Amino acid sequence: MHAAPLRGPSFDALMTKAGEAFRIGDDAAVMNTLLEAGAALPKPLPEETAWRVRAMNLHRAEAGLAQKQGRHADAVTAFEAAIAALPTDQSGDRDALAARLQLLVRMARSRLSLGQAAETEAEMAQCEAIIETLAGSIPSGALDTVRAAVLGHSGATQAILGKLSVAEEKFLESVALIDKLSSPDLASLKQQVIGTWAGALRRAGRTADADALLSGLLPSRHAHDAACGCGNDHAHGHHHEHDHKHHEGCGCGSH
Repeated sequence: MHAAPLRGPSFDALMTKAGEAFRIGDDAAVMNTLLEAGAALPKPLPEETAWRVRAMNLHRAEAGLAQKQGRHADAVTAFEAAIAALPTDQSGDRDALAARLQLLVRMARSRLSLGQAAETEAEMAQCEAIIETLAGSIPSGALDTVRAAVLGHSGATQAILGKLSVAEEKFLESVALIDKLSSPDLASLKQQVIGTWAGALRRAGRTADADALLSGLLPSRHAHDAACGCGNDHAHGHHHEHDHKHHEGCGCGSH
């Protein structure tokens, strides 16, 4: 009856120890300490929020270590366990929704490394819905930072699915939002998005656009339209929804 409360301080101390090992780059110590922390978790996991948060933090740490080591299948499994540890009913629970959002965004990196585009597409849609729900309860700058990452992941997802025109729109939105936020902390995210975008362009045979992008010039929509022969829609000011249909019709979304 009292085992779970007594395990709390032991678990917390182990997680602190794992964090210190992670900061100095001692992966072996991190892994061993996380194994100890996992053994300290009561089974079955109590419904109390404190233990749910502890389990979520444990699995998130396991996922972070797996990602660092390139073990993306293990990372996805750990992220899924972290999400499963969150309270079942998250409606109206800002903290639980924010935690779910963070986990989904971080998991997308591993899903994309594994080529799991369909799963990522569905989860990025979840992220967009959570962002809308959290609007007004979390500072807009923080949410926009997450939205920029979601847009970047969505672009990578659409590129894998062969919808390059849609992917480019997502990439462009991501980069534009990062530039609008104008935060030095987002420089690495912008570099990742542009690198992924350039890779998609190269695979589509658009080497010149990829080179221009990497040199700091965003490929223009007109250049893309000329490449697929569908430039007249933009010249005549057609709505983006029509553009999507037209791009699909001319085949430029399947490069």
